Amino acid sequence: MNSAVTKTDLGAIVVVDMLYDFIDGSMACIEGENAARKAAAFIDNNQRLKVFYVADTHPATHCSFKEYGGLWPAHCVEGSRGAKIHSTFYSLLDKDNCPQAGNIFRKGTKVGEEQYSGFNAETAFDEILCKVLPKKVLLCGIATEYCIKATCQDLLEAGKDVVLIEDALGYVTEEGHLAALEEMKAAGAKVMLSVRND
Repeated sequence: MNSAVTKTDLGAIVVVDMLYDFIDGSMACIEGENAARKAAAFIDNNQRLKVFYVADTHPATHCSFKEYGGLWPAHCVEGSRGAKIHSTFYSLLDKDNCPQAGNIFRKGTKVGEEQYSGFNAETAFDEILCKVLPKKVLLCGIATEYCIKATCQDLLEAGKDVVLIEDALGYVTEEGHLAALEEMKAAGAKVMLSVRND
């Protein structure tokens, strides 16, 4: 854990793909449920954070689905339970931090485009990041090896100081998770836990 990261210098948090299909659905990831609950508790304990949600949201015939030549089973289809953000985020103490029209950014909405990074969101998340996000950005969500890594890389390239909340990450495999963490740290990201234990 990076002990230099304290509550007093937290800025904003980006919650990536804490969606039911990645938690208990067609693409359920390791530690997905735990990651969602740890992230929500962290937000409640740090209510001064500005919260943004990135959400995979696909049309039913999306190119990433195996049936249409992609790598993955159908997931996060628009309007389905699997595309919904985990309910724990709708029970946050500060209702301004709950998912709502102004803070949800959807990616993967075009049939022919696979999009891992939040920077690909249809609502110009990258432009909003540059204008609204503070220098320090905390990152949590699913999956470490894919959408977390891609979003982290784009945040770093945009000049942000990225801090990964390690125990609020879900992943496809432990090996891939650990390798992705090392890659992100080598690129300049820092790592912390949701609860300080020092």
